[in-house]
Amino acid sequence: MSHVFIAHVEEDADVALQIALGLEEAGYRTWCYEVDSIPGTSYIVRTGEAVEQSLAVVIVISPNSLGSAQVTKEVVRAHESAKHFVPVLRDITHAEFQKRQPEWREAIGSATSIRIPGEGVATIVPLIIDGLRALKIHPASKPDSKRIDLIHRTMGELRSRVISGKGVEPVRPAKPVAEAKGKRKTKPLLIALGSLAVIAIIAVVAILLSGGFGNEEGVLPNPTPTPTVTQAYPTPTPTSKPTATLTSTASSTPTPTRTPGPTSSPATLPTTGPDLVILDMTWSPTVPIAGYEVTFTVSVTNQGKAEAKSFYGYFYVDGSYQNSYSVYSLAAGATTKLNFRWSAETGTHTVKAVADYTDLVAESNESNNALEITFSGAVISDLIIQNIVWSPTNPSSGQDVTFTVTVKNQGTGACGGSYTTRSIDGASPTFHSIGSVYPGQTATVIFTWKATAGTHIVRFVADYENDVVESDESNNAKEVTLVIP
Repeated sequence: MSHVFIAHVEEDADVALQIALGLEEAGYRTWCYEVDSIPGTSYIVRTGEAVEQSLAVVIVISPNSLGSAQVTKEVVRAHESAKHFVPVLRDITHAEFQKRQPEWREAIGSATSIRIPGEGVATIVPLIIDGLRALKIHPASKPDSKRIDLIHRTMGELRSRVISGKGVEPVRPAKPVAEAKGKRKTKPLLIALGSLAVIAIIAVVAILLSGGFGNEEGVLPNPTPTPTVTQAYPTPTPTSKPTATLTSTASSTPTPTRTPGPTSSPATLPTTGPDLVILDMTWSPTVPIAGYEVTFTVSVTNQGKAEAKSFYGYFYVDGSYQNSYSVYSLAAGATTKLNFRWSAETGTHTVKAVADYTDLVAESNESNNALEITFSGAVISDLIIQNIVWSPTNPSSGQDVTFTVTVKNQGTGACGGSYTTRSIDGASPTFHSIGSVYPGQTATVIFTWKATAGTHIVRFVADYENDVVESDESNNAKEVTLVIP
């Protein structure tokens, strides 16, 4: 799972990689085509899956990307999945973008855009992070040094290609041929390819009329096609030792919140057909934090003797429908992985997955399509202001007073980041960002205040905006009184 999907065209890869680097260094997880694409797989499927897995989509809007059919697909997919948008403008104004791409305008809605200034992308990354935090999207882990190194290497390779004059290697289909003076330019290569296609068709017809391609019956060979497997999502990597309890039970009756399709009669079930079964269910992180998303992954296996055509997998928590995914096909003996995200809650919960929920596949066994687990173990944070010290301890009017505030997480779950505020004499609070704070660990906030004569009340509040789900929400504040002569 990624926090942020970065939608862009190859001409804007430098911007996308810089944004990815800045977010990764802040602890967010990103999906960027130049780093995360897998050779040999369908980039349309991969990007669609990545959009589904993300919490927000940063879209780099430029004169180059406005004409991209692929980016349009990503925007539509994100809109249909109700993802948050963070529009980044490159060499284009917001008004121009809205005029030239009304479809994107409708999908992105009222999301505030940000322009890349002359100083470069690095200057807007903190603002993007602030925007993500405002959307309640926080980094849930420490920065991944290996991934940051990978992005650095990719950026270096991109710069090398530009310096050498090779430009950016194409990674997606080329944009439509540009129009000039109302007429589309015709490329000689397309004409040549068209001519070759015509010649090839004539040759095939001639061979057929003369007896085929050499087989004895004079008929075109018809090799058995190799079924393809559509894998919905990659398997998440566990990040800590599991503490949750797991109880598996096979279930043949889907949860009542969805009405299943018609079920084949046992008398007509094929004995050699496909047979879909869910063998296991895992989750990541293995020790989920209350209020943060946990990703459940199931392995759907076709243990039958024939290909299973298109079917749907459904997911439920405590009997409530969560999500569904389609699988184009699954060969006999093959396995695909499907997953869904859920905001973890404390307590014990029943998580259920059902393969071929709508009974589109006639199976040799229709009673083994579901797996249900009893899930428990979500942990929870508890932030407090542990200590407040200041220097000098007896300040006089006009002196600079340095405060050091220690914020402790005394809960059992990690805090993925929040804001601590300070307020002097009831004035509007000043915010200080703190990163991830793990159980038993602390974070420090330091600031300086110029003392004035009189009695002052200095108040500090951890997790001021209640970004973190805590076991005790009443112990976040602490204040001190200073008397300045």
